[in-house]
Amino acid sequence: MATVLMVCSGNLCRSPVAAMLLTQRLDGDVRVRSAGTAAPEGAGIPRQMRRHLRADGIDPRPHRARRLTRAMIDAADLIVPMAHAQWQYIALMTPDAASRTFMLTRLATLAREAPTPEGTSVSERVAAVPELGTLHLGPASADNAADIPDPYGGPSDMYRESYEQIRTMVDTVATWLEAPAGERSTEPGIPHPV
Repeated sequence: MATVLMVCSGNLCRSPVAAMLLTQRLDGDVRVRSAGTAAPEGAGIPRQMRRHLRADGIDPRPHRARRLTRAMIDAADLIVPMAHAQWQYIALMTPDAASRTFMLTRLATLAREAPTPEGTSVSERVAAVPELGTLHLGPASADNAADIPDPYGGPSDMYRESYEQIRTMVDTVATWLEAPAGERSTEPGIPHPV
């Protein structure tokens, strides 16, 4: 079974939200984990973000923040940081993980532009994403990818905007991974290149 690792700074808002939403969509077809580059070990998700997760039928209470380790990176088939700073941290910590690392905004772009990865299961398709990403996006980089803003400590609107942005991108990626191999995502409202 393939493993997806979502990464942000504190593992309190962005990466756990992305992990929980992807887990909900893929329903056990892949292992989805999350961690933070500067996580306060054991802390829970802030109240402002828990509200949005509950509205989507997700119980946020079990989550406890974890600090990113090399072992987590080594075990992941696909690593998805939320911002350029985490992409750089991963690249410095484990240079050989660069080909498996795609910022969430970059991964969503790949999902909109590339055919579904080869594989008969979602797990096999996840494992095939790095090679497909290199073919369609070029060498791994975070240069052209936008950060998902960190809402931690900000007003309620920031939490809502961050949550909605993450949910939209996770839905795009999940739809792409669930589609039969070779097809493009058919998410409405998102133009696809011909």
